[in-house]
Amino acid sequence: LLSPDQKLFFAKMFLKIADFNYRAIGKDTPFNIPLHLITSTHLISCIFTPFSQAKTWKTWARKRLVNDYTSKYSVSPDGYFREGLGYQNVVHNLILKNLIFWKSSGDKVPVSLLKVSENSFEFATKILRIDSTYPLIADTGAHSSHERHIVYREMLNLAAVFFNRPDFLKAAGSPINQTPNEILHWDMGWDGIIKWLKMKKTPFLKRTQLPHDLRNSGLQILGKGKINNCHQGVLHYASNINHAHFDIGSIDIWGYGRPLITDPGFSGYNIISQAVDLSDRSHNLTILSRLKPLGPRLESSEHCQTTQVIQSVDI
Repeated sequence: LLSPDQKLFFAKMFLKIADFNYRAIGKDTPFNIPLHLITSTHLISCIFTPFSQAKTWKTWARKRLVNDYTSKYSVSPDGYFREGLGYQNVVHNLILKNLIFWKSSGDKVPVSLLKVSENSFEFATKILRIDSTYPLIADTGAHSSHERHIVYREMLNLAAVFFNRPDFLKAAGSPINQTPNEILHWDMGWDGIIKWLKMKKTPFLKRTQLPHDLRNSGLQILGKGKINNCHQGVLHYASNINHAHFDIGSIDIWGYGRPLITDPGFSGYNIISQAVDLSDRSHNLTILSRLKPLGPRLESSEHCQTTQVIQSVDI
């Protein structure tokens, strides 16, 4: 559908992107920002093979992917990328995108990188709350809503197809929709969509919360129950490399169908957010805001007032 001039324009644009990325971050420390640049360069090298530097870019990008993201510094044995739970989904999305293009190019994908990626999605099934939201620890929150297709509950659909792991679907979807975000259908391809449709899925109301020992990643997941009768506690004591909580320890408690206690310790990038991060609102101090368990959770610094006192000689 493109004219020759339009095709040339896009080719030049992708050429510039790959060339800039290759020269700009050749030796940067591995975390999600360099990974974005490595990923786009790798994908361009797989598609635009006639570019004179395509082979050089591909070799460089794949070496970085394997060396950086199979090292103990960057990833735990559980598949935790050490960038807080908000940016964990950013990294596992990018690595899986690389694997999809790598596999599609016909080249053999290193088993070590495949295993890391698969572990990262298994990790996702363990940390998610029963409603498929993720604990608010470190740099997490609504700021990533514009990339909603990369959150755990969505990406688990794509990972289930890619790794042939139907069990990943036990944590995919949401209470109102268990169908993958539309953009993920393009990543699956027609054969992948058919595979997803044939996979056995656990009805949402029958999902069960379980405890998980993730000590190698610095997390303990405590919990039990189904849907509204479920509770979950996350103890987080990981030393992260980026987008982290501002100290080692944090906690997230979920129950009665909603978050009860959250302690992100990091909530944004601007100066105001950074100031709030260091206050008692988001850092290591529980503030009670409502006595009624199922009432709205008001973000207020006001303390709960005593509304009723029961005196009894039996106590």
